[in-house]
Amino acid sequence: MARTGRPKGEDPREYKLSIRFSEKERAELEKYAAENNITVTGAIRKGVLELLNARH
Repeated sequence: MARTGRPKGEDPREYKLSIRFSEKERAELEKYAAENNITVTGAIRKGVLELLNARH
């Protein structure tokens, strides 16, 4: 039987992480995301990638 649903991308995001924020941190993150027209997840991913790129 054929699989249904969306096809996997080239680099599927299979792993979930869970982090906790204070109310102030959450509000600042949401404000940043809104100002930059990106999702909160996108903002977090961007920050992580910047940290990883800065070490090189």
